[in-house]
Amino acid sequence: MRLKFLSIFNAKYLFLMFIVVMSLFPMSAISESKQATLTIDVIGAISNQGQVILSVFDSEQSHLKIPKLTQTAPVTAGGQTQFVIPDLDLGIYSISVIHDENENGALDTNFLGIPSELVGSSNNVKSLFGPPSFKESAFELSVSEKITIKLIDVLD
Repeated sequence: MRLKFLSIFNAKYLFLMFIVVMSLFPMSAISESKQATLTIDVIGAISNQGQVILSVFDSEQSHLKIPKLTQTAPVTAGGQTQFVIPDLDLGIYSISVIHDENENGALDTNFLGIPSELVGSSNNVKSLFGPPSFKESAFELSVSEKITIKLIDVLD
């Protein structure tokens, strides 16, 4: 009789523990995601030669110096390239793109330091003197989104 009582007690205890644990699970499932997917369409390449170099920056101090991440992709026949960055932390970012037509992995410039390859930045900012600042090109990633960056010739 005592053994039967203990097995019923254990079954009730296990069932109660199961209910408690399962009631905690949905709370973690509905918590907000702290990451999103960012899709970047780069348009405006004049030729389909070379590659596009994309750099993502997450602070004014690192802007155009130390990217949070860098990706490269070939230019398609239509002069476009698409990048998909999954699981990017939510936050403030700036993006810089270069059409590295000769695939040397760097931005080519003329003797004055002016880019001789097409460039672009988030918010499609065209700065008169020098590259756009972090503040000018920064955007907030708060949900998964798609942005378009147009490549430009800075001398046009």
